[in-house]
Amino acid sequence: MSASALDRVSAETFRALTAPLIRCAVPWEHAAEWTIALQPVTSREALAALYLPWHRRQGSQECWQGDIFNPDPADLPIARRIGELPSFLDLLDEPRRRAVRRFERGYRFERYPQGLIAPAAQAQDGRRILLDGCHRLSAIFLAEVPFTLALLTIKGDPLKLGLVDLERLIAESRNA
Repeated sequence: MSASALDRVSAETFRALTAPLIRCAVPWEHAAEWTIALQPVTSREALAALYLPWHRRQGSQECWQGDIFNPDPADLPIARRIGELPSFLDLLDEPRRRAVRRFERGYRFERYPQGLIAPAAQAQDGRRILLDGCHRLSAIFLAEVPFTLALLTIKGDPLKLGLVDLERLIAESRNA
């Protein structure tokens, strides 16, 4: 098997590994068009560069995980990187903030290396936005524990891939 075959994941494998994890509506009808890459992430800097799909409701300061596939026009993407989490953690709605802090306490207590699989989408400019695993990966960043992340990344033009709101998240992140 060639090296390039090792870093590619079929749409069927991607769905089998991630469908139970992804909470937002995924346009699986576009899966045959996706190029999915397995991208190992092992450094704190690479983890810090991943974007979170959290949104803010107009008229509210609280943030929550929006649906990047079927966006609500009242939601404003905040498109912040994990590395910026300390500056906006208090903006998360209470259940999400508690979840991140609970995971963080557990990781700090255990101090064991963590291994995770997480789905992401990558825009044409290379920015990668997590589709799930946000709370755990945020907590790993905050707890500063060793980790290995197998990032299963959908690559390509977000609009052609059916990732309707990804382009808006990318645009918002450029302005942040």
